[in-house]
Amino acid sequence: MAQSHADTVASHTQDLANLKEQYTAAVAASENKDNAHKVDLETLKTTHAKNLDEAHDRAITSAHATHAAELKQLQGEHAAAIDALKKEYTASQAASSADTEKLEVRSPLHALNSRELIYIGR
Repeated sequence: MAQSHADTVASHTQDLANLKEQYTAAVAASENKDNAHKVDLETLKTTHAKNLDEAHDRAITSAHATHAAELKQLQGEHAAAIDALKKEYTASQAASSADTEKLEVRSPLHALNSRELIYIGR
């Protein structure tokens, strides 16, 4: 019985040693996986930040191009509107000058000289 007990203790000691080795190997593997996960996470964060910056730059560039095109279109429309107003003003001035000339010619007072105007005024 003492031999059997000694054999059992030896067997348990060997099993315990094997379990300790397996535990140490499992902990080391878990730490390696954890470290690899941390590296992958940092790589993902870096890649995400880079992709976000690139997407932002593309959006800004696109917005600037759109804005520049809108400004160019507005400048063209404003130039056309200013030209139309200038033409309208010129036509209005010409019509006003023509109306003034007609009024001067048709006015009965226009034919009178200054002496006759003074007489009429008294």
